[in-house]
Amino acid sequence: MSKEILSSEAVRAHRRRVGHQLRIAREALGKKGKDWMAEYGILESNQSNMMDGLSYPPPLFLAVLCDDTGLTLDFFYRGVMAGVAQGLTEPLRRVRSELSAAAEANPDGRKRSRKSESARTSSIPADRGS
Repeated sequence: MSKEILSSEAVRAHRRRVGHQLRIAREALGKKGKDWMAEYGILESNQSNMMDGLSYPPPLFLAVLCDDTGLTLDFFYRGVMAGVAQGLTEPLRRVRSELSAAAEANPDGRKRSRKSESARTSSIPADRGS
């Protein structure tokens, strides 16, 4: 049995998983926006591409981030929690769970604006207590 691990779809899927792990790490570390990667010299446009899974983060960036935070390369590349600093495992699990719930609530993956969300919920008739 042969696996086409380097097929273009497999690589795209892995880049998306790594981007998802970056998002989980950012939120678990309590970082906001894109300033946290800018501290490491990552340009804003590159940050978006990495978080959206369009490109891989530079290996040296991930290595230094791991050294600074207690995360591991296995966490980013494979989603493995083993070896992650003990104080980070619970926040990482919590954020992972929250993001999974949000993805299930919005399976098409499109971001909803607050305006469209309020318009959508305001069109739902109120329960009249029948």
